[in-house]
Amino acid sequence: MPDRESSAAAGTVIPWGVSRVAIVMSWMVALILSVVVAGQIYVAMIDHGHDAWRLWLWQLAGWGFWAAIAPWLLASGGRLLGRESRGRGWVAGQLAALVATTGAHTAILGVVFWWLQPYEPVTSDSLLESLSRSVGFSLQLGPIAYGLLLAAGYGLAARAAVRRNERLEAELTRARLEALRLEIQPHFLFNSLHSVAALIRRGQGDRALTALVGLSDLLRATLDRSVQPTVALAEELALLERYVELQKLRFGDRLAVHVDPAEESLAHAVPVFLLQPLVENAVRHGVGRTTRRVTVRIEARTDGERLVLRILDDGPGLAPEFSEERPTGVGLANVRGRLQRLYGDGASCRIRGRRTGGVEVRIALPAQRAPSGIDETGSDETGSEKRGPAETGEPSVDAAVDDRSREATA
Repeated sequence: MPDRESSAAAGTVIPWGVSRVAIVMSWMVALILSVVVAGQIYVAMIDHGHDAWRLWLWQLAGWGFWAAIAPWLLASGGRLLGRESRGRGWVAGQLAALVATTGAHTAILGVVFWWLQPYEPVTSDSLLESLSRSVGFSLQLGPIAYGLLLAAGYGLAARAAVRRNERLEAELTRARLEALRLEIQPHFLFNSLHSVAALIRRGQGDRALTALVGLSDLLRATLDRSVQPTVALAEELALLERYVELQKLRFGDRLAVHVDPAEESLAHAVPVFLLQPLVENAVRHGVGRTTRRVTVRIEARTDGERLVLRILDDGPGLAPEFSEERPTGVGLANVRGRLQRLYGDGASCRIRGRRTGGVEVRIALPAQRAPSGIDETGSDETGSEKRGPAETGEPSVDAAVDDRSREATA
């Protein structure tokens, strides 16, 4: 399971749906506290003839100040999530903000006290006296309220990050199953095996064996993919290459695939199984709908702080009934859903027809370096080593073929 804080992007803020509840709760707490404190003062000085409404409005101004700035403090606490350093600069900034908010609270509380004069008819304070009276209260309440709101913001953001990671893990599981389904669906497996049989009949045993090994490797790689929500683009392209090889076995010269990533883009992180369903769509709706040769091109470039991926084909183009707002494909909806969960509004997936014919899918997402999942000893993050068939005790494909050959000649 991915680390909760490391997978949360730096600068995490509280989702709007949560913050709205927090804002409402802040004002409810402010109303309750103002009523309770004003009631205590009124009851304790009931013989003094104070006006209960003035006492309540005075307290509401004080507690309402913290409710009013609660969204900012909650968001500030939320942005602490994922920060690697909280050194002197951070402490100095928080102290400065605490002094500023406490000073503002003192000023507002003092002006409102001077305006309302809640202690009349016993006493009537000047503006300076009202401000002096408010200093002690603000100095006691300010640090407590400030710290509690920061802590609440951090807690809400951490809870939101945990729930987001849980959704990502569930979607990753569905993506793995969907990717596996794309390879082993009956018509694909039938066509692949039929092509292998044709190669054997033509006496092209080496190509047939290569195809079988490729299909085995693809299925194994699909099951062995990392549980992390993102992988390096180079790893994603390596799996895609295996998939393309099998598709070429099926379509032959009718399919040409060119992969053209910029060197600096290969180390950047992309969601797991991002490219495969998009290329599968290009092959199925491009090559599958025409008898001529179709070229599919995969490009990757960095544009400032953005990683831009493009999947282009020169096939028949989009179907007349296609709607980008309401796509019917499971793969495209899954890709967009995972981009939204991982990057929010920081990622986009656009589909359009090309003027020269065919379709272009353009994905833009933040350019982030992928974490290293394998160390120099060949072990992954879980400590398990990557082993070949011989090391795992499983018979190799070559050995199995040799056994079959001996049985056939015996």
